[in-house]
Amino acid sequence: MYTLVDRATGNVITTIGDSDFQIFQEHLVSESSEDFDFYLNQASLMYLQEQGLGEEIVKAFEGRLDGRGMDLGWEKQTPEQVDLHTGSVVDDEGQPLGGIRIDLLDQAPLQTGRLQAEHTLLDWTYSRADGTFHLHATKDAPGTQLRFSGRGDLVLSTAEVGAIGEQGQFTVQTITGIVTTDVGPPLTGVSVQLLNWSLEDGESDEEDALGGTLSWGDTDETGRFAIPVHLPEDAGPVTLSLEILAPSGESLYEGQTSFDPAEGFEIGELMANRPTENFGEEEVDLEQVVDRPFEHPLG
Repeated sequence: MYTLVDRATGNVITTIGDSDFQIFQEHLVSESSEDFDFYLNQASLMYLQEQGLGEEIVKAFEGRLDGRGMDLGWEKQTPEQVDLHTGSVVDDEGQPLGGIRIDLLDQAPLQTGRLQAEHTLLDWTYSRADGTFHLHATKDAPGTQLRFSGRGDLVLSTAEVGAIGEQGQFTVQTITGIVTTDVGPPLTGVSVQLLNWSLEDGESDEEDALGGTLSWGDTDETGRFAIPVHLPEDAGPVTLSLEILAPSGESLYEGQTSFDPAEGFEIGELMANRPTENFGEEEVDLEQVVDRPFEHPLG
């Protein structure tokens, strides 16, 4: 059995068996052998249903994909009566942070703020909406390190593993702000993508992110977003390159903004365009269409 988790919130969507999971794996894109999430929207869900996805699985997504896509993390269900590493993930203000991937590693060279390094992966999970996580461990393979990765697979933080059991609370930096427009209320359900960052001395993220983005956060019902990151706090102002995408994939904003992490991670308002009605629904010549898999808009 497998558990499906909304990476934007940490909410559990449903659990699925081997046959349904195989349909996800066969028809949705994986970017690497350790890419444990899928991008799903209403169109791709309907396609999976045509391929035989169980009706009860389709029903589990009712109302969840309206006007948005979903980065869907998957994890193997932990057997009952096993040893567990437990803990929780919070943001800079101590609020629970869901949807963060936590890996249990063994003898792994790690570097915070870079993409995933060489390692032995023992288990993985996603923090739940309340920030908590559970990882399967054994006395023969208890693991040596925890790795916390954002929604673009950027390493946010690492920690040494103690004895099997409660590992405590871990804090992850989050860039926060609000997406507004020149007319009407703030935008809800759009994705704020961190494409890259740089310092005044020229230092920047040195590696391309998997899927084309370092990290991202969706806006809530008030238009606010939180992007998990790892940035230097004592090197002066940081310039961020950001893009805002509607669920349809339409780009609503692309630009740069600067702030000083030493003064906090709130970047204020980002002014975006409102989504175009029926964007992407224009008629196309099917003979001219190039087949593309259902994937994240930045994939």
